[in-house]
Amino acid sequence: MAEVALPSHEPGRPAAVPVPEKPLLRPWVDAGVPLVEWLASLEDDPPPGEDMVPMTAPHARAMGYTANALVLRLRGQRVEVGADLPMVFTLADENGVPQRGRLSPDVLVAFGAQHRPARREYDADAHGPPDFVLEVLSRSTWQRDVDAKLETYAAIGVRECFLFDPAAELSVPVLQGFSLTKRSVQPLPVETLADGRRGVRSDVLRLIACVGRAGGAQAKREPGAPALRWHDPETGRDLPSPAEETAARVAAEQAAAQAERQRDEVSRQRDELAHQRDELLRRNAELEALLRRSERSD
Repeated sequence: MAEVALPSHEPGRPAAVPVPEKPLLRPWVDAGVPLVEWLASLEDDPPPGEDMVPMTAPHARAMGYTANALVLRLRGQRVEVGADLPMVFTLADENGVPQRGRLSPDVLVAFGAQHRPARREYDADAHGPPDFVLEVLSRSTWQRDVDAKLETYAAIGVRECFLFDPAAELSVPVLQGFSLTKRSVQPLPVETLADGRRGVRSDVLRLIACVGRAGGAQAKREPGAPALRWHDPETGRDLPSPAEETAARVAAEQAAAQAERQRDEVSRQRDELAHQRDELLRRNAELEALLRRSERSD
């Protein structure tokens, strides 16, 4: 039981009043179905006889950008960053019977877990629940993502969940963030960045998720399409996408090569001037020698 302290100077009032804690989240109970059925309904596998709906390009871009940007951001830390990495976990039903479940968040981040390139699934029971998950919404699954999966992530122990609609076509905000506990799901507030964009701050990642507009070839294919960006409030810059990282690296390499060429040219000119100086000194010495001989002959 949590307690709320009362002012001690009020006579006749107790020092504290017990406040009942919120119950643990059990969304399957609210839905009136057994936990095993609830977990089966969350599986991302298609129903029998149906094919998996292919991932759209905007979906893949948002997922790929986030995963790659976070890998670069968290490089050197003990952390697992998984893109479309299945996660297995255990929940206990209302009778305390454990049931095994499986979910595949678009991106998960688990601090303290050793990254394994060959990992085929993330075991939340063995390594602890992810600290952060991102779900990129699609027309076929968005209602499950914003309702059942969100509460299930909270029940598992995930700390934050962000939702992004890459097509801006669903009846939910394009970008949402939630702070999760095993007892509640709380929306994170929207804030305004210095450049005027609206974003949602992730305390787990120490970044701000915001929405920009697609650029380059994507802007031609999908004019007006929103683009998910992760902004670093300390540097005031967005985390680069893989293409931007490559472009920046190429530009840096080209600048370094240009600087090397300039250094070589300066060195060449310096050597040439030194050669010219030596030649002038040699000729001057020859002229002085001729002059001395001429003076002796006179």
